Amino acid sequence: MSCQRLPVEVKKMVMESKKSSEIAAQSSFYATKQLAAIEKLKRQKSALQQYFKERDEIVETMFLCVLSQQHQIQVGPPGTAKSALIESFTKGFDGFSMFSYQLSKFSTPEELFGPFDLNELKRGNYTRKSSGMMQDSEIVYVDEVFNANSSVLNKCNSLMNERTFEGKSAALQSLFGATNFLPEESNLVAYFDRFLFRHLVKYIGEPNTFKSMLQLDRDFLPNKNDVIHRDEIKDLQVKLHEIDVSGIIDKIVRIREELREDGICPSDRRFRWALIALKASALIDAREVVTEEDLFVLKHILWGEKEHVSTIEQTIARIVQPALAEIKTLMSQAHEMCKSVKAKDPKKPDELALIMETLEKLNKIKQEIEEIINSKNLSKKVLKVAEKILKEIVSEGQRIQKDKMKAFF
Repeated sequence: MSCQRLPVEVKKMVMESKKSSEIAAQSSFYATKQLAAIEKLKRQKSALQQYFKERDEIVETMFLCVLSQQHQIQVGPPGTAKSALIESFTKGFDGFSMFSYQLSKFSTPEELFGPFDLNELKRGNYTRKSSGMMQDSEIVYVDEVFNANSSVLNKCNSLMNERTFEGKSAALQSLFGATNFLPEESNLVAYFDRFLFRHLVKYIGEPNTFKSMLQLDRDFLPNKNDVIHRDEIKDLQVKLHEIDVSGIIDKIVRIREELREDGICPSDRRFRWALIALKASALIDAREVVTEEDLFVLKHILWGEKEHVSTIEQTIARIVQPALAEIKTLMSQAHEMCKSVKAKDPKKPDELALIMETLEKLNKIKQEIEEIINSKNLSKKVLKVAEKILKEIVSEGQRIQKDKMKAFF
């Protein structure tokens, strides 16, 4: 019997022992009510991920966003469910003041922040009627977020960064933005920098996933028992600061140095902000210590240009979990192979030979990934990503067989 493949019973015993140790650690660090709140967040997260297809990581950082009191932006073409996801997400929270608005080039500060109070103006006081407006709201959603003009932008910048508005403290905790494009103008780039979590959103890729999306027959509604109250979140936000990040600092320094060698230089401020996000990642997993697997969330934090996304992701994977970097390299090879045969005609002998060769290579890549999964001690999150990649490769191979071989039947 190979030492790399333990019997199912032994694996089960190991997993149960590990789980018992984790539960014991959780019970000594988190209060019972805090663990109950975390379980609510987990169930909400799972429900959203099941409903919104191929949006797992976006959903993940939305919860981290609220826990860390940071901001998230989703960048993608129209019709990718950005607004639907954000609006559905906010349904899971109770007791928060909320505000949403769709910006246009002609939006005025009064539309977001309220008009000046005329009675106060007569007394010489520049006071706005701010009740229910953006600066008095804790969770905010702004659509077409880069349509803001300079008068709106200037106020948003200080509101998001310093949590102040016209010299007064603001209620804002987290702002969720959606847009169809990345900014190029310098004033918009500064605004973009205020968003800690950044996601490039694509249309659904997998045919079976797309099919299941088409079969959805209702809008998303959270389980009423999983709706979490503001007081529960506030309690977790206080607890978050007690989580230990010391064990991963050296890894962060290494990630920074390797990115700088590739000409990618996230700001010191962004790395500093990232620490609170990493603590939130540990908290939602009910841990008291940030571990290496939490570092994967940095791929949604450190990029500023979309051309850098792949390099950042590969660098983090190579430093944190080399096995995952190896799997991602194999995935890239598989994608290139599939592209190379997309236009090939199976009725031509030489092109048929190339198609068959590609299918053989895809099968070999599949076997290599399976071997890595079975032989490496992968963390839970890494294993989930690896299995997803394996599923994609198998699906691509099946698609080539179906599309190219149907000419013979």
